[in-house]
Amino acid sequence: MKPRSRIYVTRQIPQGAFDVLLEDGNVSFWNSHEPVPRGELLNNIQGVDALLCMPTDKIDRDVLDRAGPSLKVIGTLSELCDHIDVDECNRRNIQIITMPSISTEIVADLTVAVLEGQLISNEDANANESVNKNDVIQKMYKGKTLGLVGLGSTAVAIGKRLRGKGISEIKYNDFTVKPEEKEIGAKYEEFEKVLEESDIICICCRGNNTNSGLFYKDVFQKMKKSAILIDAARGHVINYYDLYEALREQHISAAAVDLREQGKIPYKDQLLGLNNCIFVPYQESNRWDKRSKLSTIVSNKIVSILQMGCIPENCPVSA
Repeated sequence: MKPRSRIYVTRQIPQGAFDVLLEDGNVSFWNSHEPVPRGELLNNIQGVDALLCMPTDKIDRDVLDRAGPSLKVIGTLSELCDHIDVDECNRRNIQIITMPSISTEIVADLTVAVLEGQLISNEDANANESVNKNDVIQKMYKGKTLGLVGLGSTAVAIGKRLRGKGISEIKYNDFTVKPEEKEIGAKYEEFEKVLEESDIICICCRGNNTNSGLFYKDVFQKMKKSAILIDAARGHVINYYDLYEALREQHISAAAVDLREQGKIPYKDQLLGLNNCIFVPYQESNRWDKRSKLSTIVSNKIVSILQMGCIPENCPVSA
């Protein structure tokens, strides 16, 4: 009889996901909603077959060394794995499972809603209750340029919505010209030109080591003073101190910052103290029932790898 696997979980997780892990293995976990202390993680990971971690947990070579050769799979309740040493995991043949992305449509809808809230606030349209907000918004989009940094599915969804609302022009920057530009009538431009000519800049790229802190002091100074910055990225693409200074000194008009990954945001308290910065929680991904479904998917995939060495085609891949 095959011995039960050893699994370590770095945080309290929904019961459904926990039950899935218990079907295959002996599970130990950090019994708190707060991040596991580094020392606690290192003390408990030795000899485990699987690790289920959070985006706030740094899984580096030291952690992998302490786990030892028994570690076969790491699951993370994050859409990204930038907190995990992926190269080292590949070298050790450790598989990595990430959380399924939340709906592109949901992110696009919320991004546009946040933008329109900021536009209305800037125009002080709420002061006149007789004004039709849709008329006000369409009027405010007229003559405006949308700048998209990254042209993936989320950017395309946002572009389609704003085209329908009367945005005059869409420009974008990515690694190369994208065929998706035709779907929204967008024009490829160099990064600096997107900054200089856009009234609304929406960050839609996936955060990684190459673009970490892409938006910093010099970038903000190239933007229009009237520009609104919307962060729909996954990962820290913004230098938050420089953003704070740019907003405080009114180098840009306003900003909305993504909180989907729930990691610690530097200068969050200072940014919250400004009247031209808001944080977008993307509640659809943070609701407990949604996270329960997503964490159960990750747990199922972990168990499949422990039992069969791979993820079968009929393993659930979406909530």
